[in-house]
Amino acid sequence: MLREGLVNAIVHRDYYEEGAGILVEIYDNRVEIINPGRLLFDKSKFGKLSVARNPIIFDAFYRLGITEKIGSGITRMHEAMAERGIEITFDTEDFFTATLKRPESTQKRVTDQVTDQVTDQVTDQVKKLLRALKTGEKSGKELIKELKLKHKPTFRMNYLKPAIGAGLIELTIPEKPKSRFQKYRLTKKGHEI
Repeated sequence: MLREGLVNAIVHRDYYEEGAGILVEIYDNRVEIINPGRLLFDKSKFGKLSVARNPIIFDAFYRLGITEKIGSGITRMHEAMAERGIEITFDTEDFFTATLKRPESTQKRVTDQVTDQVTDQVTDQVKKLLRALKTGEKSGKELIKELKLKHKPTFRMNYLKPAIGAGLIELTIPEKPKSRFQKYRLTKKGHEI
């Protein structure tokens, strides 16, 4: 169902969202597919209604046999994951995020080699974030201002989430991630980079 999630992300991506792309984050216990593109309809109709944000891309994928009828992807993903006993959740706030939980056996195979690869592939945005945190703990607002960014979701998707996912920064109040007093700081690994 990872394939279905990626196809949905490409077909429904908001291509006008500057500085943001589709992001696939792989963790020990889950895979997240993060897509710039809010729902085009009321959240209460999610899973019951679908609108093609990019009808030309959808039509091309449909003709190639990559996708089926519009609006069937979410239902197919839920059914396939339920058959395998794997949980899937969707977050439709700033960005559309599909989270696929990983089975226990997969979680145990994550090694230090993967962590080293992530460290080697640190993006320029994450490097800028790490430099900004060298002087100490800072809030999201402070970081957005210091990095001269204008779009909070872009900050979260391209800077914050990759840095947290790679274990380079951490939350000062991890038990309350959305606290208004939340700040971020470098981890030992973040200091090393």
